[in-house]
Amino acid sequence: MKANAKRIISLILVAVVAVTTLVAFTACDNSEMNALQKKVQELQDKVADYEETDAEKTITVIVGDKSTTLTTRENRMVFALSELVEKGNISAFKYTSGSYGAFITELDAFAPQGNQYISVYHTIDNDAYKQQSGTWNPDGSFTATGGFDTKDYNGATYYYSSVGISTLPVIDGATYLFLLESF
Repeated sequence: MKANAKRIISLILVAVVAVTTLVAFTACDNSEMNALQKKVQELQDKVADYEETDAEKTITVIVGDKSTTLTTRENRMVFALSELVEKGNISAFKYTSGSYGAFITELDAFAPQGNQYISVYHTIDNDAYKQQSGTWNPDGSFTATGGFDTKDYNGATYYYSSVGISTLPVIDGATYLFLLESF
């Protein structure tokens, strides 16, 4: 039942993206359409090499100073975190859903206050899931400066995730690091 619900949700999301893209293409002039097509292609390229599978995957999840290993068949981090709660490996996992997917509001002992948030890092060696280094401009655009945002933690290097937990894949052998940070 759970697998069917996930498949149905995935199909609905694909349909929504297709309809949104179609509407956007019909509403754009050529220059806007070319830019939109480029963005759509970039997004498709990001996820093209990741295939969902029912195979078991063993991952490590670190929440602050607490590390746990999980063997799962889940394909997205949002579901893997829920499984960690079900198995009693972490005490809490709460999130809100928005247009960008799930936003973590509580994870184990982390409950962000004020300007705090729960950041997501990982060891996945795929540029599509690594946040590029750069600066945000006043107009909301981003200027990449080369390289990726990383965090050295307990002797290992982690990449700041460029995607949220709704999109972040569960990859066999990967480690996922969650920290309470401030902006």
